[in-house]
Amino acid sequence: MPRIADKPSPPQGPANVEWRREATEGMELRWQIPQSDGGSKVLEYIVERREVGKKSWKQVGTSTLTSIEIRGLKKNSSYNFRVIARNAVGCSDPFIIEETFTAAKAVPKSLPGKPSVQV
Repeated sequence: MPRIADKPSPPQGPANVEWRREATEGMELRWQIPQSDGGSKVLEYIVERREVGKKSWKQVGTSTLTSIEIRGLKKNSSYNFRVIARNAVGCSDPFIIEETFTAAKAVPKSLPGKPSVQV
């Protein structure tokens, strides 16, 4: 009997944020793998941000890991983040991180979605 794949379930919390030594160095956002990969390996995670008070989500970047370094945040601006898992079939519903994060200083832009590696 052929195996039928589906899109993955949303990534899971708890989410964890680590600000770099200085806020100007950005932040690292971490999350947990989905409960189900839908029968097809998760290829990447898509991370989006929304500035508080705005309606639209903007892609921050993608990562093959369960973490991403985020840069390009505006000083004294507050943001919400969400993470979407993508496999060969499609994208999960988003995991919306309920906590709001505020950049104390402007975070300069770098290459978007630069994944961070932890050993």
